[in-house]
Amino acid sequence: MAAQLTPEQQRLAEQLANSMDWHSLAASVASGRSGEPEHPLAQQTLSIEESVTKKSNSARNSARQVRVYQFDYHHAIARVVVVSLTKNAVVSETLIPSPHLPLNEVESAAALNWLGDDAQALARLRAEQIRRGQTPFTNLSELSVKASIYVPIDKQHECALERCALLSLIDDGNTVFAIEPLINLQRRTVGWLLP
Repeated sequence: MAAQLTPEQQRLAEQLANSMDWHSLAASVASGRSGEPEHPLAQQTLSIEESVTKKSNSARNSARQVRVYQFDYHHAIARVVVVSLTKNAVVSETLIPSPHLPLNEVESAAALNWLGDDAQALARLRAEQIRRGQTPFTNLSELSVKASIYVPIDKQHECALERCALLSLIDDGNTVFAIEPLINLQRRTVGWLLP
């Protein structure tokens, strides 16, 4: 979230963006998945930042605009909604043709939870620690985790078109795991980025 914006301004920007229905964008890309159950992540606000233009310095107080980046998991589309904080109104809504916007905290937590629910994945991570001669972790909370959006080089990879979280894990001995869990946030599946 933007440092210049107060929490109240961020809440207002998100509220205005959320007032825009996703259906018109979903229809324009024909990606709606009617009949499928709602995705647990639903719609996520990924970031909120002040819209900066060349003339914004002089007009900042008179027409303050904010960009709200969002992703809708049910329709698998991203958008940016520009809102005017001074007018309390939506200025524009634009489809973003890439799912690779930065992760938010909710998505990072969901990826870690889905990893924690996968007994085979946890066993594989513990086996790596045992091979290194370490005592395996009991709970994922014992590890430091850095989550980031994964953008594959291979355009045929499922994460080229879908939001995936790469989890870099570090144990209490400051050792980075050689294998990294790759969580497809849209399919809610656990895979691996291998060395």
